[in-house]
Order: sequence, then structure tokens, then C-alpha cells
Amino acid sequence: MNTSFNSDHCRDLAPVLKLFTPDDNAVWLFVKTMRNNSDIAYGLIDIGQGNPHMGYVDLKLLASVRGKMGLPIEHDVNFYLDTRYGFIT
Repeated sequence: MNTSFNSDHCRDLAPVLKLFTPDDNAVWLFVKTMRNNSDIAYGLIDIGQGNPHMGYVDLKLLASVRGKMGLPIEHDVNFYLDTRYGFIT
């Protein structure tokens, strides 16, 4: 995927957005969206199977994801983390 920002640089940034499945164990922590396409975000992806990784996500496609009970992904409005990814990954 052609990106407009350096993924190594993103490891020095604190996550600003948390999405999660309320009926499953999936969590997404995002640090940035692409300048030329704000539908593409970069961050920590953990779909709840024990293999979290850094990567890109199409937010429009993510909006169609449902958890085990069919509930949509939610935005954690109370999320605040002042920790850089370098300490998380």
C-alpha cells in the first residue's frame, strides 16, 4: 500500500482513537490517517486472537465488521492514552 507517512515514525506517537467490538475481543488503536485518503488509518490492530500488529485499516470497510453477536464496532469516547507505541509494541 502506498502511504503518505512513515510507519516507523508512528511508533513514536500516542494513539488518538480507540475502536473496539463490544461483543468480542477486537481492538484498534489509531495514530494517524493518510493525508490523501482519510479513510485509511494506521495503528495497532488486535483482532483478539493473540497476534496484535501495526498496520493499515480501511475505516469504511471496518464499519461493516460485526462481533460474535452481530454488534457493530464502537468508538471508545472515554479513551485517553499518553503512552507511545514504542512502549506498547
